Amino acid sequence: MTAILAQPPHATIEGWRLRPLERSEAALAYPLLLALESPPVPLPAWQERVRGWLAGRRSRKSDRGIMTLRNQAGVIAGMFFYVLATNAEAPPVLLVPFIRAIEPVGGWRGLGAVLQAIDALAQRLGCSGILVQAEPDDNGTWIQISSGLEAIGRSHGYVRRGTDWYRPIENEAGIVRLPGRLTQ
Repeated sequence: MTAILAQPPHATIEGWRLRPLERSEAALAYPLLLALESPPVPLPAWQERVRGWLAGRRSRKSDRGIMTLRNQAGVIAGMFFYVLATNAEAPPVLLVPFIRAIEPVGGWRGLGAVLQAIDALAQRLGCSGILVQAEPDDNGTWIQISSGLEAIGRSHGYVRRGTDWYRPIENEAGIVRLPGRLTQ
């Protein structure tokens, strides 16, 4: 079953505007990769990755997307890919296979803001949890993200699950449901 979702509203997280990344905006996110990845994926490959990820959407209302955190000038300082995974017995889980965030010196504020944005989206979509999936690490970027999750993930409610990070979300009755088998 695939849920059809309304596009998230433009929320604000710690002063950053939360906005979806559209196919035509792939190049706007590229400076973030240039700052964080060594070597960065070439721009044409990045644009293809964004197009491929968003190609599964039937419209702007979909169960997958890319969300960004932007400053008032529209500069992207963080982003994450997401897809809603479902099973017949439980509410959906928000899968996050890709995270990037610029970090100011001496802290994990950028990653913290991205985690808050992921949580806000999962809450709005009625998810029972969030699963941040480990990325294949060709350039050390996932090691940095994972180190950040190790440093602040628990304070955001995440627990390590193998190489991934999981955050259960309570429903209105205060019940936490752990995911069984998920499908995308």
